[in-house]
Amino acid sequence: MIDKLLNKVKGHPDKDLISTAYKHVFNGGQSAQIVLEDLIREGRLNHVSFLPGDTHGTAFNEGKKYMLLHVLKMLAEEKDLPKLYHKTIYEE
Repeated sequence: MIDKLLNKVKGHPDKDLISTAYKHVFNGGQSAQIVLEDLIREGRLNHVSFLPGDTHGTAFNEGKKYMLLHVLKMLAEEKDLPKLYHKTIYEE
C-alpha cells in the first residue's frame, strides 16, 4: 500500500490535491486530533533544535521539525499560516 501511495505522490505536483488529502486525514475527529497533537509534541516546534556539540542530533531535530511544519502547512489555508504558527509556538 505504501509503495502505491509513494508512486502517486512522486509524480503528482498538484499541491491542492495533496493539501486536500492532508485535510481529509486530519479532520477525522478525536483520533486525528490526538495524532496531530502528538506530532506537534514530537516535532518539538516550540523547542530549540540545536544540541551543542552534536551536529547529527541537531540535524535530526531539524528534520522532525521540518516534517511537522510541512504537515501544518498542508492543513492551513495560506492566509491562516501566521496565526497557526503563533498559536502553536506561543500557546503551549
